[in-house]
This record gives sequence, structure tokens and C-alpha cells, in this order.
Amino acid sequence: MQYQDVNPNSNDGAFDMPWATIGLQNQDHTMGLEYYYSNVYTAGSSNLVDGLAVMYTTAGSGTLFSTLTVLAPDGGEAYFIDSTAAISWFPGSSGGTVRIELTRTGLSGSWETIAGAAPNTGLYNWVITGSSSNNCYLRVLSNVDPQESDSSNAAFSIGQLSYLMNESFEAGANGWTIDSAGGTWVSDWHISTERAQSGTHSYKCGSSGAGTYRSFNDARLISPIVNDLPESAQLRFVQQFETEISIAFPDSAYDGCVIEVSINGGGWQEFIPTGGYTKTFRYQAGGGNPATGPMLGRPCFGGTQDTWSTVTADLNALAGDDVRFRFRFGSDAVNNREGWYVDNVQIFAPNVVLPPPVALTIAVSGTDIVLRWADSGYAGYTVYSAAESEGPFDTFEGTTAATTLTIVNGTASAKRFYYVGELAGRLSSPLSGGTGTPSSSGD
Repeated sequence: MQYQDVNPNSNDGAFDMPWATIGLQNQDHTMGLEYYYSNVYTAGSSNLVDGLAVMYTTAGSGTLFSTLTVLAPDGGEAYFIDSTAAISWFPGSSGGTVRIELTRTGLSGSWETIAGAAPNTGLYNWVITGSSSNNCYLRVLSNVDPQESDSSNAAFSIGQLSYLMNESFEAGANGWTIDSAGGTWVSDWHISTERAQSGTHSYKCGSSGAGTYRSFNDARLISPIVNDLPESAQLRFVQQFETEISIAFPDSAYDGCVIEVSINGGGWQEFIPTGGYTKTFRYQAGGGNPATGPMLGRPCFGGTQDTWSTVTADLNALAGDDVRFRFRFGSDAVNNREGWYVDNVQIFAPNVVLPPPVALTIAVSGTDIVLRWADSGYAGYTVYSAAESEGPFDTFEGTTAATTLTIVNGTASAKRFYYVGELAGRLSSPLSGGTGTPSSSGD
């Protein structure tokens, strides 16, 4: 990509800016690379000059693909049976259709056909079936030109998720129990048909009608025991809630929701999900009076979440233990709201070793930093940052179940390094970015 003359001109229009953008991207700016220059240049930036050329190449070889080339899966990925994976390749110049094949026994093993005549567009959505294997390869062959073909550079895995708990509450709640702290404390937990992520039922701590939860809830919904938790196990559930929070201190709640765990029959302990909680229980009520809830000072979910939100947690540190979880709701003496809904509680573990996140890219969108990476099969990802490449990576940026995260106003730092990790904390290599920095990438 080459340009000859650069002459930004404000034209004296009310909305004209003497800025310039050079780059190659798709229409909605989700793929590609863009150099963005405003009227402010940071240290290390160069002004746009006449006659500049920008060359785009692959990070590894330094050359662009000219023949059919498999891009994904290309080695190291982990996919799950019954899921849908995107097979991608560079189409080359032959056009027509391609044959897509898979081996589960290495390159010298037998090949099975996934698609006999898929359009040579570079993308095919594959619904994964069959058996598990850690020695899978994929190849794409042109049906027009026999010389045009390529296969994965290294083995990838096909595995299966083993569900140790998968409760939708559609057939009751076998093995689940409910209690409260007793005395003046009550429990409003019950199976409800008011809201459900799937099917028609969920568990609700609140009124069985259209009203609010009662005052002085110390309500506990307790799961069955999961014995001998395997490595790489994860907890996942969805929730909605509406609870009373402080008007004067919006990071604090009077009523809220927490998760607790019992390990090997021991007492209940605070359990922190990925990304932590959103609020903290108040110690004081209005007028400086002591708060009256059951869990003063503890972090919790609180406020309003009126769409289904996924909560995840890594359980790898509990491998080999017998565990049970408790969903605990607390309310104080006054000002009650709708309550807490919990649905689709799952504990699962893969039978393959999942790789850390790879194929990281970083881009600037206005004043935001946008990170993207390849899916490694995890329920969620956590992003941390640091001021230097060697760390410490102790600034939490966020969690997501997707493969992208936007750091709002991320360009406010001239230089920043980012780590993307799966729930167990396995990290990718760092990426750096900051104000005036064009997109960069690394593995």
C-alpha cells in the first residue's frame, strides 16, 4: 500500500479535521491493520510524509500467501465434540471448490471427509462429531488444481467435556437443599417459572409472586457434593438479580448475592468467581447506624442485572477434593427488591489439555485498545496489564466469554503490556500498545 501526496486540509468546515488514516481493514474495522494519525504525535511517532509505503506480511515468514494455505486449525488448538469450529484457509488462485479432510491418527493415518465440495471461500463451519484424539490434522485440497493443497502444521486435539454437574432445574433439583441461619433469618429460595435462560425454570430467592424478597434473608441454596474434582474443572452458571444498593456509595450494597464453597466436608468459605464481585456489603446504614444484613463487609453481586449474565470460576486448585457450593443471599431490614435468579449450574472438565490463548492482536479504535485472540476452548478469559514487559501483571482489565476485549480509553497510557489468560491463569505472551501505537501482534 503506497501513497504519494499527503496534504490534510481543514477546508474551514465545522467538522473537518486535519487528520489522516492509513490502513487496510474490512468495513466494520474488526479485521486488518490501521495506522491512525491525529494532530497529536507521541514519542516515537513519525509524521506522515509524501511517498511512504506500507507493506503487510505474515508475522512468521515475512511473505504473503500465494497458494492455498491452511490457517486454522493449524496446530495446538483444542476443540470439543458437538461444538462448531471455523476452518479457515487462504484460498489461493484456483477458485472452484475444495475438499476438506481430517485424520485423528496423525499425518500417516487414515483421512475422513468433512466436506467434499465446499466453496473455496477460505471459511467453512464444521460441526465436530466422532471420537476424541490428541493427534488430529486437517487438510484442504483444491478440486480444480491438484497442486493446491495444505494441511495443519502440527497436531490439534478433539475432546469432550465431562459434566460433573449440569442442573437446569427443569426436573426439580435433585440433591439440592435450602436452609437459612434460623432465628429471625429467613430463606426465600424456591424453583420459579418467572425467568429462565433455557426451558421454563430457574431457582429464585425472592417472592413467589410479583412482590419482593423479605427482609432478613440469610438464604442458602446448597448444591450436591461433587467428589474427586478432576483437573481443569470449571464452574459456570447464569444469573439475574435486583438488590438494594447504597445511593450515596454506589459501589456498596445493603442486599446482595455471594458464592461459598465447602471442601472435603469442611466449613463454608468465601469463593471468588472469575472477575470478582461487583459490590461490597455496607457496614453502616443511613444516619451512621449499623447495617442489619448478615454479611457485612463482604464482596457480593448487587444492584440490577436484568439480562442473563454468565459467571465462571476456575476449580483447578480444588482438583482431587470433594466440593459443594452454596448460593447465599442476604437482605437487611428495609427496602427490598426482586431478588436473585440462578440457572444452568454446571461443573465440567475437558478430557484434553487446552492450550493457552494464541494469535493475539492489538488494535486502536479511537481512544480504546481492542484485544483479539484465537479461541482455545475455555469458558472464559481474563486480561491483565502491566507498565513493563516483565510485569508484574497485576492490573485486572476484565473477563470475557468471547475472544475479544475492549480496554476503554486504553490509549491514555503511552505504553502498556497485556496478558490474556484462561481461567486457570495460563498466559499468552504479552502485547504492548498505547497512544499513537499502530496495531501489533504476537503469539
